[in-house]
Amino acid sequence: MPEPADHHVLLGLVAEGQGCALVPRSLATIKRKGVVYKAIAEGGRLAVHVGLAYRRETSADLVLGLVAMLKERFGDGARSA
Repeated sequence: MPEPADHHVLLGLVAEGQGCALVPRSLATIKRKGVVYKAIAEGGRLAVHVGLAYRRETSADLVLGLVAMLKERFGDGARSA
């Protein structure tokens, strides 16, 4: 199921039994019938691996600048498809 843009919609889907979600701890303040929040024990560093996708032949300065900044900050672990 695609992630909804709005957290309230996401919580509604969870309440309807259409899935579960990892959410920021701050959302636990939103009380929703049928939804229970459980903290995830942080035994180590919790990390999310993300990537950046863009058109191979892009000439957009904004995209190229972002790519350069990310490579400088995180290295070049790029994989082309």
